[in-house]
Amino acid sequence: PAGVMKQSGLAGATGGVHLKLTSGGPQEVILPIPQLADGQVPICYFIRCTPPDAADEFRLRTREDCNVVVSVRLAGRGREVQFAWSAVVLLTPRTATPNTTPPEPYRTATPCAQSQAAEIGKLAADIWPGTGKATDFAARIQRHIQLTKRKEQPRSLDALGILRSGENSICTANANLAAALMRAKDIACRSVAVVPPISQRLEMHRIAEFFDDNRWQSFDPSSLRTDIP
Repeated sequence: PAGVMKQSGLAGATGGVHLKLTSGGPQEVILPIPQLADGQVPICYFIRCTPPDAADEFRLRTREDCNVVVSVRLAGRGREVQFAWSAVVLLTPRTATPNTTPPEPYRTATPCAQSQAAEIGKLAADIWPGTGKATDFAARIQRHIQLTKRKEQPRSLDALGILRSGENSICTANANLAAALMRAKDIACRSVAVVPPISQRLEMHRIAEFFDDNRWQSFDPSSLRTDIP
């Protein structure tokens, strides 16, 4: 049954990928895993390869942006390979690992979050709260997206494309729009991929993080989780 965690506890997360090897030499596949960040602590991680002999090395790698990934070395040609992973994650309202990501790179416009566009700027001004608080702005962005009515088929998932279409059911596009609106008000904001702690079959969900009061705060523009943050 559908449900939401009401307090700290353990959650299960799963994912996987199905691919086909196209060359004979060694190949590398990068797989995402639950991160040690904010209020989540991965407890254990299990990965299975089918067929088992298709992978000859699994390695944890820390990339420059501090994300940890699983690097898998493959061999063979023309083989279909399937990976399935599962993890147990402790979720807590306390910050387990401070988020030290610098905010400055996330204040400017990008091809997916066109904060400089006139349409984005007008909407940001229209829904800007009288309090001037970023948390209240996040709540208004969430409410605006929730009430949006589709006008046409979306042609892209960037902020402008989804704003013009009126579509509000695509979490990636909603996060791009939220980031653009925040940046239009000079608030650092970025799109983040998460595994939501709800009992639905979702391998990944896109939310937004904005920088305020000297820390990153998250909110869900798609209202899968309605409280702010």
